[in-house]
Amino acid sequence: MAPKKPKNLASAPPNTANVEISPEAAQQFELELYWCIQQLQSGLRLGKLNPKQVQDHTKTLNTLMSKTAPLVKKRQVMRMAFGDYRTKMLEEDKKNASAVAKVKVSKVVPSTKSVFVKKSNLNFVPSNNTFRFNFNND
Repeated sequence: MAPKKPKNLASAPPNTANVEISPEAAQQFELELYWCIQQLQSGLRLGKLNPKQVQDHTKTLNTLMSKTAPLVKKRQVMRMAFGDYRTKMLEEDKKNASAVAKVKVSKVVPSTKSVFVKKSNLNFVPSNNTFRFNFNND
């Protein structure tokens, strides 16, 4: 009997077990995913990275934005790229909340004096007695 050929694991579809997650957990994951994507894009946009970091950021971004990558892989990539990204998200929310608290909204009172300027609609037709420059055509 001939030995069996080993399967090519690279061409096999990823093991995507049908794991049902609650809608709240799915929404929380989406928030975390979008935060990580935003952080990577802002890092690339600033242009302060060396070529190796740009390559790593791009690879990570492509993995996170992939529709075929399994959820477990995305979480692993997010953890590798950002460490404890959940606490970083909370810290950023606290900073933004304090900035929002400093903003004051006041009611704007419209001005009682308004001026409307209508554009003139005169048909200006020059007469034959208009001034012309007399240049010599020599």
